[in-house]
Amino acid sequence: MLLLVSCKSGKLKETKDTDVSIETTNMRLDEKLDASAILEKHLSAEPDFETLHILGSAEYSGFGLSLQSDIRIERGEQILITLKQFGFTGAKIYITPERVSFYTIQKTYYDGDFSVISDLLGVALDYEKVENLLLGKALYDDQQKIADKDIEESLYRVLTQLVTRNDLVELQYWIDAGWNLHKEKLSMGNSYNELEINYKNHQQSEGVILPKEIFILATNQNQSVELKLKYTKINKNTDLNFTYEIPKNAEEIRL
Repeated sequence: MLLLVSCKSGKLKETKDTDVSIETTNMRLDEKLDASAILEKHLSAEPDFETLHILGSAEYSGFGLSLQSDIRIERGEQILITLKQFGFTGAKIYITPERVSFYTIQKTYYDGDFSVISDLLGVALDYEKVENLLLGKALYDDQQKIADKDIEESLYRVLTQLVTRNDLVELQYWIDAGWNLHKEKLSMGNSYNELEINYKNHQQSEGVILPKEIFILATNQNQSVELKLKYTKINKNTDLNFTYEIPKNAEEIRL
């Protein structure tokens, strides 16, 4: 099977700004601000870019080792993640709004829907939610019922509920005074599944604010899954190659 996908043609303007750490601990929280306004300010603070190229590292509890990561995002269109060790490609993951595909150095591949990611993290995901996760944004931007609000560890904590097609999702958000998300916790009402995402050490790079570290913990009755991402270098609006090709001799994984 051969899958070739190219980024939109045309050279994009590249900006060159020095990375700046975002310090919000001394910013005063407005205790009178209602919960819906806090959540809306976070959701409306959209990063401005057409493409992002993020270099760093990734760790997965199932592997027990750290891999070099190369993450390429074309906003709203496609994501290509390459994982390497000692310079050799261990896996590639390609995601579009329609499908998820990956192959590994063990000569296996998957080419299908988002169930493979949803099952891993225990939460129904789609392209927008995966992109939001990588950008440090709340997974859900749907209309949510506000349950409560308080202040915890110099952060706004907003509690909401969301009724999806199959479940009642209880959500908690920890948001700073600059409207950056520091932690998000999702509990699925009809199961024991929980997903906690921690976003640490936000920095501004080329005008885009992203966390430097993302820690993901997914738990259910039977197991827990941990994922860690570290971002070390970010380039905005550069020409990126999104070519993705499944090796011809790879064996399909059927879930």
